[in-house]
Amino acid sequence: MNKLWFRAQNLDNQSLDPMAVVNLMENELIKDENKRYLLEKDVAGRQQLAQEISEVSSKGEEIFFKNSHSAFLHGDKFLLKTPSDQLDESGRIAPLLCYGHVPNDLPESWSGKVVDLLVDFAEGIERTVSDKSQRVAREGAQKIVEKIKRRRRVEKTLKRLGLGAAIAVLALVMKSKRRKDEEIDKEMGRRNQNIALGIIAVLSVSNAILAAVILSKK
Repeated sequence: MNKLWFRAQNLDNQSLDPMAVVNLMENELIKDENKRYLLEKDVAGRQQLAQEISEVSSKGEEIFFKNSHSAFLHGDKFLLKTPSDQLDESGRIAPLLCYGHVPNDLPESWSGKVVDLLVDFAEGIERTVSDKSQRVAREGAQKIVEKIKRRRRVEKTLKRLGLGAAIAVLALVMKSKRRKDEEIDKEMGRRNQNIALGIIAVLSVSNAILAAVILSKK
């Protein structure tokens, strides 16, 4: 999927959280004006995004945690949490969230672009992310890349092993079938041979009886 979704905690703890979706095309960033913020009236879209983020956070595996940054994986879905420089009205960290699907064709520049887009989203809602936080966020994004690549290598290996096992089982089945066919052929050969011998014996007896009858008439 060529989309990333973003969400930020609202600093006043009352207004709706800013949400946005950004399109990616041919592994290049689309210009800022193509960014679409989820409006208040887009209730269904906002609820779905909140639900997706909650699912990855609660059911996924936390693969990275450092300095209030974290990264989660749930299948091929990921969630990257990065604190903004601004605190909320209660003095608490206000996280920036990036959610999406890790693409099958994973380019080397993917992790960096994810963080660039996260920072771009923050700037669009008048937040900032320090250089230090950006470096940590890139660590988290890179952990996502490393984890998904390892997982996919394991899956590929298991598929190969499964295919090899299936071929081995098929070979054993075919070998067993050939043995049974050979045994059947041998058994049929023995039966045919016995039938032929029986026919010969019957014919011999019949000929002997016929000869005896003819001789008795003479």
